[in-house]
Formats: sequence, C-alpha cells, structure tokens
Amino acid sequence: MDKRPNFISAVIVLTGNITQTKRIFSSGAELFKIIVMQAACAILAFSTARTGIFDDYAPFGIAFLCAVPGEYSLLAAIGAAIGYIVPVTGSGSVRYLAAVVIALTLKWIFTELFRLSSGAIASSVSAFISFLITGGVTIAVSGFSVNAILIYTSEGLLALGSAYFIYLGIGIFKNRGEGSLSVQ
Repeated sequence: MDKRPNFISAVIVLTGNITQTKRIFSSGAELFKIIVMQAACAILAFSTARTGIFDDYAPFGIAFLCAVPGEYSLLAAIGAAIGYIVPVTGSGSVRYLAAVVIALTLKWIFTELFRLSSGAIASSVSAFISFLITGGVTIAVSGFSVNAILIYTSEGLLALGSAYFIYLGIGIFKNRGEGSLSVQ
C-alpha cells in the first residue's frame, strides 16, 4: 500500500495550495520550511490563547488566528483551540472554542468569498465580530448587564487591535528579505 498519496493530501491541507505542494517535492528544504512554519503557528496560537487579561479574558489566540495567512489558519486554529481547552481563564472555554470556529469562518468569508483587498482589516473585523457574537450569546444566556456588555465589547476591541498589529508584524516578518525595513 502506497502511503505517498496520504502524505500529499496532508501537505495540501497544511499548505492550502496544490501548486505549492507540487513544488515542495522538488525541494526538501521547502518542505522543511513549511513544516517549521506550520508548527510555529500552532505553538504561537497555543501560547497566545493561554495569555489571559483582566483575569478571565483571553482574546489573543483569536487575534493571532485571524492575523496569520490563510495557509497557516488550520494549525493556528487547532493550536488556539487546544490553548483555550487547557484551563487558564475560568469557565469560558466553550465560548472561546466557538469564537475560534466563528473567527476561522469569518476569516474565510472575508478573504476568500469577498476577496477584501486589505487583509489587516479582514483579520481585525473577523476577530472583533467573533467576540461580539460569542459575547452576545453569553449575555443572552446569562442575563443582561451593562458591565458584561462593556467587558465583551472591550475584549472584542482588544482582539481587533491585536489582530491588526499581529497582521502587520507578520507582513514585516515575511517581507524582511525584500528590503521592507530600511535603516533611515
């Protein structure tokens, strides 16, 4: 039984690009680079999801998930989901898992269906809306309070700003060899 087609399918899922997958098999270094980048995204998503703020809130995993390029989204989502499952922020794990799914879906809708020209805006809006939706559902279930509305809105705004700056940082990192930063 040939295991190569299964490996090729896995590489297509990880890279998100069939033409890039064909090129991988001509270069082992390229395959290694993709595996390292995928693992780095999963680890960073895991660690940012575990970073709490205001004792009970952790918007950074969703912000990182929304900011990474599309080909790294699947493992970033898995890393963020695992980070949210491991208890760090109290009992809100289910809300954050729902936010991971919503953020990944919104990111796909904005970047693939609508083809927004600004990835920074698409990633920021995806993070913000995912927190508005999950916060709204939590408020509807647990009861209305102005304090909860302010907290969930501020968590969404923090995710929006974080996703924007993470997106810009990833862009600088990706273009660092092309002279995007100069000493002037």
